[in-house]
Amino acid sequence: MPAERNTNLYTPRGPPNMAQRFTTPTRDDVNPFLTNTPVPPGLLFHQCNNLASPQTPSCPGNEELARRAVDISTTYLTTKEGIEAYNRTLLAWESQHSPAHEVDFVTPPYPLTPGTVNIRSKECFRCGQKGHYSRECQVEEARQVNPREQHWRAKIGRLLYMTKKLTDTAGISQINATEDIPLPYELTIYDAASLNFEDYDDSGNGQESRA
Repeated sequence: MPAERNTNLYTPRGPPNMAQRFTTPTRDDVNPFLTNTPVPPGLLFHQCNNLASPQTPSCPGNEELARRAVDISTTYLTTKEGIEAYNRTLLAWESQHSPAHEVDFVTPPYPLTPGTVNIRSKECFRCGQKGHYSRECQVEEARQVNPREQHWRAKIGRLLYMTKKLTDTAGISQINATEDIPLPYELTIYDAASLNFEDYDDSGNGQESRA
């Protein structure tokens, strides 16, 4: 039997399909909030309670975390260099997380498919392009972004536009319906002291960093 072809890497013919490819993570993902095991003092995961003391920074809201995710998110050009940079980042991310692990505020920033817009752009969650919603997407499935990226885009959209009762989540499953509950986050990525966002308009155009 011929060896299975790895289709994770991005090629100009279509986006990658990596959801089920990586099965051997290099670390154990332990959720300290679902066990009775005491959390070590040096653990980098952090979850706010609602009783922050005056001596500690206030708990960043989920919307602030989402805005920070926009700022540190990376988009890639569909050039040779951009595609190579995307593939390197994608493989590094996938090698550290199991296929079932969703992107959240504990994981490193997830690389976005070359040629797509940044998260928070009021984009289609299926194909990563502006101009239509997911329920209206006519892009063939083979050219849509991978499911993990779809879920991440939808989650950011819900967090930032939930006050508008965003309904553009057709076909996007496994999204937390209780987004007002404080979410755990990685302190080295989402430093509470640096989370100070003001005067964000409603244009949906997030800051982009291109490789």
